[in-house]
Amino acid sequence: CRDDLRWVSAERIRDELLKLLEGPYAGEALQLLQRLGLLAFVLPELLPAADLLQAKPGGSLLHHLIATAAACPPDPVLRLAALLHDAGKPATRRVEPDGRVTFHGHEVEGERLARQACARLRLDRETTERVATLVRMHMAAGPELGRKTLRRWLGRFGRRWVHDWFALRQADHVASGHGPDNPWLEGLRRQLAEVLAEEQAFTLRDLAVDGHDVMRVLGIGPGPEVGRVLRGLLERVLEDPGLNRREILLPLIESLGRQDGEPR
Repeated sequence: CRDDLRWVSAERIRDELLKLLEGPYAGEALQLLQRLGLLAFVLPELLPAADLLQAKPGGSLLHHLIATAAACPPDPVLRLAALLHDAGKPATRRVEPDGRVTFHGHEVEGERLARQACARLRLDRETTERVATLVRMHMAAGPELGRKTLRRWLGRFGRRWVHDWFALRQADHVASGHGPDNPWLEGLRRQLAEVLAEEQAFTLRDLAVDGHDVMRVLGIGPGPEVGRVLRGLLERVLEDPGLNRREILLPLIESLGRQDGEPR
């Protein structure tokens, strides 16, 4: 019973939850935990979601969260992020003067709740960052989301996170009752494939120059200035992958080594 769980360690609860989320019947298992009153004990961050009704299959936000997790590939960490992706909605719900219901900033509140849940479950730092960042950025959309953004995401988070983001967005789409077809996401997926096929620079390690080049060109020793210049070069390359050539980047080191227009 629920009272007995008070004596179970956070690590044991974590391990059992991750096993459940990895299984082929994760959705059904989560629904059963909810009916038994145990889901709110394991993830109290989801308790308000049961009372928030919305115009999606199942009626409640909690149903949508469970359906989204079930629609994800059987990766327990990805499914945990899916289960928490809209957890910030109850706290940010507002009725506007025109009658519209909004949830502005729910992804920020959701990230806070995700970090809280991960800390209580004693998840490691890498897993926590993966879950929290997916929750925070699950709403990313719009015309600005294209090749340049995908390059930056690959550099900042890596390929695994980017593929997780696609999987979460698709699962959210399906759980919202829209079916498997998602032309916007498929178009973006094609752009991702094109970006990956270019085999361009996504991280500092991929640049055609390194810290030794920066120190030699600027006549400086090791220090934060080297990192600043390298990051500046990477920003240029993310904007225009064609710049990642040694003969182009070496002159750029000189210009980036200036501050307020004065030589270093």
